[in-house]
Amino acid sequence: MAAAKECDLPVAKDYFQKKRNLQEPDFNSYDLEQQYEIFIYGNNCIHPPFRYLAELMAQKGEEVVEFLTKKLQETEDAGVVIAIIDVFVFMEHLGTYQVSADNELIEVIQTAIQNIDSENARKFAQSTFSRLYKPLPITID
Repeated sequence: MAAAKECDLPVAKDYFQKKRNLQEPDFNSYDLEQQYEIFIYGNNCIHPPFRYLAELMAQKGEEVVEFLTKKLQETEDAGVVIAIIDVFVFMEHLGTYQVSADNELIEVIQTAIQNIDSENARKFAQSTFSRLYKPLPITID
């Protein structure tokens, strides 16, 4: 469950008030911190999660790696850890950043997973991370 502060973000709430077809094109008009807030809100405060946001973040590739790595190191929230790992998995599969070749980042991810208190959440995070090394299933929109 997301922390209350993550679900009380005015920018994110405003973003999700828009019609779905206007959200995605508008995403890049926000600065990186606001995009991150929208991403976390959409993944941890709305159910089902808005996974397309992970892909939008991942499309930025190396531009956001340092930012997301810092966020991953700062958080103790399992939902945030899993959401950020999901972005890194998308980066790998989109070819926007070769996460699997970045040993320091892999170590940060593994440490974040190990620091998750809940065994179930830790297993889910590990499962999400393991997708880094597997082909993504093909989906048809």
